[in-house]
Amino acid sequence: MDRDRPPDVLTDLAAWVHRRCGFLIWAHPFRYGRKVSPAWLDELPIDGIEIASSNMDLQMGEAALSVAELYGLKTFVNSDAHRQASLGCYGSDFEADITTMDQLIDYLNGDDLAGSKIGTGL
Repeated sequence: MDRDRPPDVLTDLAAWVHRRCGFLIWAHPFRYGRKVSPAWLDELPIDGIEIASSNMDLQMGEAALSVAELYGLKTFVNSDAHRQASLGCYGSDFEADITTMDQLIDYLNGDDLAGSKIGTGL
């Protein structure tokens, strides 16, 4: 396998991303009314889950928060804006002075964030 090319198997992709200090977040879960069972999380090591964004309603957010608690995932709130009107509706607040990408990676990979909420709806 080419080391620079992402693998095709999802579990291999997770390991590939983590070796490169990447961070896997399940973005807008349950969007469009999906009733996806999170049982695949037993097989795929992700790092976090989005619990609020301009692409999720309250019910989706509550379902995502339940999954985060069940699996001990870090939670994220993001704008994920697809339209100008939703820019900045949500944002990530960090309890650290982060000015570089390395600091952000270290912060996100910190064990003290497990199960914590990163970001707030503005």
